[in-house]
Amino acid sequence: MSSYKLVTYQTPKGPRAGVVVDEKLFDAAALTRKAAYASMLDIINDWSAQTYSFSVSELCGGSHNSNSRHYAGCTADISTINGQHVSASNPFAAAFLQRCRDLGATEVLGPGNAGHSTHIHAGWPRP
Repeated sequence: MSSYKLVTYQTPKGPRAGVVVDEKLFDAAALTRKAAYASMLDIINDWSAQTYSFSVSELCGGSHNSNSRHYAGCTADISTINGQHVSASNPFAAAFLQRCRDLGATEVLGPGNAGHSTHIHAGWPRP
């Protein structure tokens, strides 16, 4: 069975969302025939419509260290999942964290990690 992961990659027109299948990169919009899948945020928004409802509390802004993936546009902080604030007792948090990893996030933090008791931090590789 093929494995896949979501990535952000750089093009002459700027960052794009991509899907890596067995180490080969495909443009997410072209692969899925969904023009709206141009960015990671577009894919996350569509994913929320199909699997979870969730709130993105930070994407490119906020106050992070100067090398944060947030500023590269490939990380999102999630503050609620299915109407419940993220915490150690949120029944959806563990599955949501795993879904992020399954989709290629390589920097996945949440309750139990220092500084992440109230949100999930899901970061994909830099372009």
